[in-house]
Amino acid sequence: MLIRANSRYYLLRFVPIGLLVGLPIVVIQPNSLEPPLWLYFVGGASAFSAWLLPGISGSMVLLMLGLWLPTLEAIGNFDLTKLALLLAGVVVAFAVVPRLLKTAIKRYREAMQGVFVGLVVSTLYRVWPWRADSGTPDLAGIGNDLSQSIVVGICVVVGIACVLIPVVWADRNAT
Repeated sequence: MLIRANSRYYLLRFVPIGLLVGLPIVVIQPNSLEPPLWLYFVGGASAFSAWLLPGISGSMVLLMLGLWLPTLEAIGNFDLTKLALLLAGVVVAFAVVPRLLKTAIKRYREAMQGVFVGLVVSTLYRVWPWRADSGTPDLAGIGNDLSQSIVVGICVVVGIACVLIPVVWADRNAT
C-alpha cells in the first residue's frame, strides 16, 4: 500500500500536489466543440500518459479534451489525418513519459508515491455515485433513504475489508 510505504512527512507534502494535478483533470467538463488538429496529438500523448498513472483513465482524458467522440468518428470515417496525429502523440509519449516516470521514481521514490496517492484520491470526485442537481458529489443524498444508507455502509465495510485483509495477510506471511 502506497500510504503505508511512505513517511507522514512525504505524504503531507506530496499528496496535495497529486490532488492539485488530479482534481482539475477529473473536474473539467468535456469540451463539445470541434477540436483543432493539433489537439489530437496532445490528446494522444495525454491519454497514453494517463494510462501509466494510477487513478486516471486515458479515455477520460480524451473525453475531457473533447476528443472522445471525434476520435470515434475519425475511426468510423477512417480519417487518417486525425488518427495519425493521435497515434503520433501516443508514440512520442511512449518514448518519453515512461523514462521520465522511471527517473522520477528512482530519484524521488517517496515523493512520487505521495503524488500517486493524491492522484488516486482525486479520482474519488469522478466516481462518487451520488450527485447533487449541479452534478457535484453529494454526501447528504445517502441519508434520505435508510435502506440505501445500509447498503452504502455494507459496501464501505466490504471495500475496506477487500483492501485490508490482503495487507494484513501479507504482513503476517512476511514475518
